[in-house]
Amino acid sequence: MEHTDWDTQVWNAKDKALVRKLVHAFCDWTQGWMATSDGWMGRRLPGLFREAGCFRDLAIAVHVLTNDRFQRGTYGYDRAQDFLSLAKAKKGITLAKARRFLRDLKAREREGAYFYSVTRFVVTGERTRR
Repeated sequence: MEHTDWDTQVWNAKDKALVRKLVHAFCDWTQGWMATSDGWMGRRLPGLFREAGCFRDLAIAVHVLTNDRFQRGTYGYDRAQDFLSLAKAKKGITLAKARRFLRDLKAREREGAYFYSVTRFVVTGERTRR
């Protein structure tokens, strides 16, 4: 089982406080198409596997997805666009701040200083009989 831990998103941007606010708001946002969500599910997976009591030989792998370009189709670009939807849904951020953040990322791209990463956790194990 694999899951992204949304609170681990990192962008190289000028306004650290704004990035933190955006990341936390996104992490806690249950979007309209979701019945429920948990932005920390990635870090919860190992405990859930153990709690289930029907797996052995658990292994945890970590994959850090990184982008060093702010271009359409890259993961960090697409997630940054999500902040516009977050703002429109009035989930803790204004549209003006989301747009300012995107402008900053575009500037970072022009400067060659853009960076994005997010952590994904993969938990595997052998199912035991109950």
